Amino acid sequence: MFVLFRLVLSERQWLVPYVGGGWTRIYYREKIESQSTARGYADGNFAKVGIQILLDGMDPSSANSLYLDYGVEHTYLFFEVRKTTAKLDDTVYDLGGVGLLAGLLFEF
Repeated sequence: MFVLFRLVLSERQWLVPYVGGGWTRIYYREKIESQSTARGYADGNFAKVGIQILLDGMDPSSANSLYLDYGVEHTYLFFEVRKTTAKLDDTVYDLGGVGLLAGLLFEF
């Protein structure tokens, strides 16, 4: 579960910055030599910041075809940094970390 805030000022804005955050659950399983396997989960939270790049203007005819065939309003390439914190049973062990993500976003 998360919330995301995008700074959209116009329909054809080609760079859209965003921030977000929310709740997460991390599942883990660790095989320890000469011991039983440790497994479980930890609840935590995350924060993220990123940028979305509008791709519609690069090939308007393909963007129009995506809209007519599938209802895709806009296509974005996004880059994101995410910081996750998930402590294991109120100990010093944090299962979170920092992640870098990239992908495509299709807005219907």
